[in-house]
Amino acid sequence: MADIQRFDAQIHPHGDDPTWLAQHLVPATSTDDTRRESSDNIDVTYQGQQVNIDGYGVYSQRNVSDCVAASTVIAQAKLDPLLMFQLTTGGTPDVPGADSPQNFEQRLQEVYLGEYKDGQRVDGNKKVYPQVDAGLGAKAQTYLADKDLGRATGADYEHVDLENDEDRRKALTRIEKSVDEGLPVPITVRNEDSGHQMMIIGRDGDRLQIYNPWGFTSWVTEEQFVNSQLGGLTPGEHPLNKSTALELPK
Repeated sequence: MADIQRFDAQIHPHGDDPTWLAQHLVPATSTDDTRRESSDNIDVTYQGQQVNIDGYGVYSQRNVSDCVAASTVIAQAKLDPLLMFQLTTGGTPDVPGADSPQNFEQRLQEVYLGEYKDGQRVDGNKKVYPQVDAGLGAKAQTYLADKDLGRATGADYEHVDLENDEDRRKALTRIEKSVDEGLPVPITVRNEDSGHQMMIIGRDGDRLQIYNPWGFTSWVTEEQFVNSQLGGLTPGEHPLNKSTALELPK
C-alpha cells in the first residue's frame, strides 16, 4: 500500500496528461494492425520515438544471452505500471533528464542483467554473467515467469515442451485462454544451433502477437506457430523457426 500511495503522489501532477502517462507507465509493445505478417517486425518506441543507442534499439537485450530475462521484464512492465514508472523515471519524474532514453536504457539493462544473474543461480551456475553468458535453462525460465509474471498476475507457470506439430496445436487452447486473460506466455524458439525466448502478449482471432527482446513485436498466425514457420521473428542468416517450449499458466 505504501508503494501505491507513493506512486500516486508522484504521478498526480501528470494525472490529466494521458500522453505522459502512456509514455511513462506502459511499454509501447502494442499495435492495432493485426494484418501484419511475421516478416513485418514493429520496433517498440520510447515516448513515441524510434530510439537507437550505440546501434541498438532502446529496448534491445544487446549482445548478451539474457533473452529470457529481457522478455520477462518487458512483459512484467506491461502488467505493472509501478515497475515501468521506475524504469522510465527512476522514481524521480520531475528531475530534468531523468526519463531520457539514455537513462531509461541504462536502468533497463541493469534490470535485465540482474534477472539474468538471478536465473543463472537458479540453474545452478556458480559463476554468473559476465563470467558466464550461456543463456538460461528450463528451470530458470519457469522461475522467472513465476517470480515476475506471477507476481503481477497471481498465476503459477509450468514448463511445457513442444516436440512436434501436434503438441503445438494442443497447446493453442491454453495459449489463447492465457493471453485472453491478460497472462503473457513465454515461448522458446530454436534452430539447429541455438535458442531464443520471446513472449506471446496478445491475440486477435487466429493471430498471436509476440514480443521479441531484440526490441520489436510481430503478429503471426497460429498456423505459423504450429508449423514451425516463425523465422520472420528472428531475421538473419539462421532464423529460429521452430517453437520448442512454453511457460504456461497452470
